[in-house]
Amino acid sequence: MITAFNLIRETLHHNSDITGPISAFAFGSATRPDTKPNDMDLLIVYHEAWQPELIRQLLRDIHLPIHLIFMLPDEQIETNFIALQECIALEF
Repeated sequence: MITAFNLIRETLHHNSDITGPISAFAFGSATRPDTKPNDMDLLIVYHEAWQPELIRQLLRDIHLPIHLIFMLPDEQIETNFIALQECIALEF
């Protein structure tokens, strides 16, 4: 699963169409060594209204089983999603 997360990170990092800040976090069974996940759960924290659709398209094009959740920074803070789900930042 690490290779798949690297591919996701590189896809998001090297795409010049994504302007403005975004943060990506992995969570769920794919982040735990004792499981065999069927998909990868990703949280994308975005700032611009157009970013989710572009990111969906980019990640769809790499043909991996990805479950995406999008949140604005305020939504993430309000729900405390990153801490509650023990998310792992995908640094780019």
